[in-house]
Amino acid sequence: MSFADVLKKRAEETGQKVIEAEKPVVEKAENKSAFAAALQQRKATQDPNQISTEFDTGSIPVWSFSSLKDYEQCPYRVYLAKIEKKPQKQSDAASRGEAIHQMAEDFVRAGTGEVPKELSKFDIAFRDLQQLFADGKVIMEENWGIRKDWSPCDWKDPDIWGRAKLDVFVRESETAAKIIDHKSGKKFGNELKHGDQGLSYALHAFHRYPELETFKVEFWYLDHAETLERLFTRRQLGILLPRYHKRAQDMTTAKVFPAKPNCNNCRWCAYGNGKFGTGDCEFAEK
Repeated sequence: MSFADVLKKRAEETGQKVIEAEKPVVEKAENKSAFAAALQQRKATQDPNQISTEFDTGSIPVWSFSSLKDYEQCPYRVYLAKIEKKPQKQSDAASRGEAIHQMAEDFVRAGTGEVPKELSKFDIAFRDLQQLFADGKVIMEENWGIRKDWSPCDWKDPDIWGRAKLDVFVRESETAAKIIDHKSGKKFGNELKHGDQGLSYALHAFHRYPELETFKVEFWYLDHAETLERLFTRRQLGILLPRYHKRAQDMTTAKVFPAKPNCNNCRWCAYGNGKFGTGDCEFAEK
């Protein structure tokens, strides 16, 4: 006798009313084709890749990768930068990075000349970029914008929702492209952050170039002769898009911006009490 039958018998012996639960109706697919059709129907009604575009933006209506990372580390930092518009210090490392980026762009556009010593560890790679640029296959320092539905737009579009600034975009074939980002800092310890940045670039390209099927992102660490590579397919990006979209939506609809002070966040914060901070954050750790 099963456990259910035992309970039923005891209920009858004590005079309690027994209510039979209705068994769920389960339709069994007759064959593999019917089973596949049922799965497709379920996907059509419950699409995991669907994104929401019907929302009102808040005090910070536009995101970029850098502002999104700052928001996820400490929302109050973004509040000070975007709403209070507090000025930030320009560190020597940041100034050098901007100068090197300009140097790389100028060299590729020039089409000739000696590779600057700051770029010399990627001598052959930069000469290849020169030739590709001359062949019309390279775009340098382009500003990309997207609306809420990820449709591409320029930075002055009234409906812009997200921004990305690319160092180099290389069209490798009709269905493949490569995005290159120049880094003057180190690779070690930044792999996850830069990999996430690469995903952001690839998602922009995914919508800007619907004919592309593969998206390669390369980070060139110019001081260390190292690279970091990420490869995405259109199918992978379609799966990854909703989560990234939700992160950006959370930031651009935020109404409160709580501080998250801790040793690491405050040490490198532009408004903390560290070497590169202005001291404007009243929550910063000493």
